[in-house]
Amino acid sequence: MKIVDNPNFSSEDFYARWEKCRFSSLTASGVLFSPSDEESFILNTIAETLPESLQKEVLKSVFDFSRVFGLSFSKHFGVSLEIHDFADILTKTTHPCFFNSWKEHNSSLVLERKGCGVKNSFVCDYWREALDGLVMGASDEARLARHKSAGHGDEQCLDILFTEGDTLSASAIDYQKLFKYGEIPHFLRHSLENIEQDLKKINLLPIIEGLNEGTLFYKLEARKGVLCGDTSLRGHEIFQKQLLEKFPDLKFKDVTPLAVYGGAE
Repeated sequence: MKIVDNPNFSSEDFYARWEKCRFSSLTASGVLFSPSDEESFILNTIAETLPESLQKEVLKSVFDFSRVFGLSFSKHFGVSLEIHDFADILTKTTHPCFFNSWKEHNSSLVLERKGCGVKNSFVCDYWREALDGLVMGASDEARLARHKSAGHGDEQCLDILFTEGDTLSASAIDYQKLFKYGEIPHFLRHSLENIEQDLKKINLLPIIEGLNEGTLFYKLEARKGVLCGDTSLRGHEIFQKQLLEKFPDLKFKDVTPLAVYGGAE
């Protein structure tokens, strides 16, 4: 049975409880606001007045509180929600991030939209973390990935709900990484291929996971033997410097497992 067909489920009650949860997360982060303030006003104020370090605390808090809410919801109804359950719930909300129609694609659900007019990345991140926490808490296998957002400078917003363990067919260059990471644009691929040849000279292989919201996720591996710290550091410098020369706004996230460095025992 779909969760929305459960006679004990009320979408209005769900939205109200999730909203209360998010406001509690703001209070726990030390954000001061009036009881009459709308959430959008509070978020814009945070984006304009709080330093980045405190904004990160707010993002962590809304994820944690939403996850606890999701766990409680799942336990109350005795179910682990599936991706279609989340889509059914979210399409009934009035929030511009989520209410559009989710479309099926390769066993995942994709929500593509033009954006809601938000001009700062913090507000986009807040709603991403809120939904990510909810999904993580209310489901054992469903996961959320945001590949694009207008707040981060993309032309559109793109969210994906997928079941952990599902796969997509690999692309010809093997850069496309399942559902979690977004596709590498063609304008980046040629530069990545050239950098790979340079890193090959120092025994490094760059593994490109994908591009999400203007951030390139990657890791470096040794072509032979163990990756040592000095070689790794040099590799990151080469990799990032060459890309930044052509794409100065590009951000990076190294997802190399820590155990790889220095041959940790």
